[in-house]
Amino acid sequence: MDNKKFGEFIATLRKEKNWTQAELAQKLNVTDKAISKWERGLGFPDIKTIEPLADALGVSVLEIMQCEHKTDEVISRDGASQVLMNTIDLVKEQRRKEKRDILRGAGIIGLIMLSVLAIDNVGWFAFATIWLQIIALVIGVALLAMGIHYKRQQKPCTITFVVASVCLLYPVAWIIFLCIAFVTGIGPIPN
Repeated sequence: MDNKKFGEFIATLRKEKNWTQAELAQKLNVTDKAISKWERGLGFPDIKTIEPLADALGVSVLEIMQCEHKTDEVISRDGASQVLMNTIDLVKEQRRKEKRDILRGAGIIGLIMLSVLAIDNVGWFAFATIWLQIIALVIGVALLAMGIHYKRQQKPCTITFVVASVCLLYPVAWIIFLCIAFVTGIGPIPN
């Protein structure tokens, strides 16, 4: 599916209905910036948004996927096959982008942790007990915000929420561990 052709088709259909990008965005529960991005050919909607988009614009999913009006009711086998392949390619591209974003986030996390470890001159114990917890909380909150943003744009966000949960639970588990160690008198509690 061609980005530019798709964007022009969506823009034409929206303008035929005399809607602004914000009005269409509201009907689809996405941002007007997402609509703008699609219409400029800079991206595609999430696969889950294709059907509501077609319904809102008063065309079939096939017409959306082929970026043209269809007058005949019957679709050829080749036409159906091409639309299916376009849809599969679109889903693969969206998954690739999500993985890339997660890897980018993991790389940033790694760099932050290495930087703090290199800068921290108080030793490993202080780093492990204080800085690692703070970093995990900050990363968890950032990933949670990113996941909520993805959810609002109806993008895949399950992995983002899972990683955010782990980052947010890590400091809690560490605090519980330290409390148990303190109560029992064992563990990494300095004298």
